[in-house]
Amino acid sequence: MKNDKRKCVITIDTDSNFLNLHPWVEFMRDNVINPDYKNDSRDKHQLKFISVNTMAYVITNMMKEVLNRYCKDAHIPEDYRAYINIKNEFLMTRVVLASKKKKYVSSIRLREGNEIYPEKTDIKGFEFIKSTATEETEERFMSILRKRILDPETINVSDILADLEEFEQEIINSLKSGEKTYIIPKSVKELGHLRDVGYAGIVILLSTD
Repeated sequence: MKNDKRKCVITIDTDSNFLNLHPWVEFMRDNVINPDYKNDSRDKHQLKFISVNTMAYVITNMMKEVLNRYCKDAHIPEDYRAYINIKNEFLMTRVVLASKKKKYVSSIRLREGNEIYPEKTDIKGFEFIKSTATEETEERFMSILRKRILDPETINVSDILADLEEFEQEIINSLKSGEKTYIIPKSVKELGHLRDVGYAGIVILLSTD
């Protein structure tokens, strides 16, 4: 699946499918619910919610039929078939994907129909949020994410690269100065506490050049 070009399902996380409904929202905006119409005073975000929820309703009913057919073919008792269903859990206004699965950053606007404002940033799989990274590293990456990717209407790749190059140089300068801002100290046992494994089987080659 990772080599197939996708038009709608942009990524999968365990039992979740992330659907790109932006083309559908644009179609609805241009042909059905135009927010610029002189008599339409509704909020543009609300119009997006209408479009997304309309398609979610259609998909839910379609999947109900598909899962019912699956249950029937799998000989699942009819009384239990109604328990197998899907749910529309999140509406994400923007998703940043990595080359690996289960590694993404998203900005969540709705959760099970409840609006989240300000939007919640959800990060999965990236190294800068793990215990091997310092708080300063996480804060710096989060600042770049919000400032350059999640919050602005348009994304400027040149600005992102410039911020990353500046951050890289700060890390280099910090390490040269002997600082521990961007590294986590590790404990190492003293030489006397290490087990002597000997040198059996080790061949050392010395060059005469």
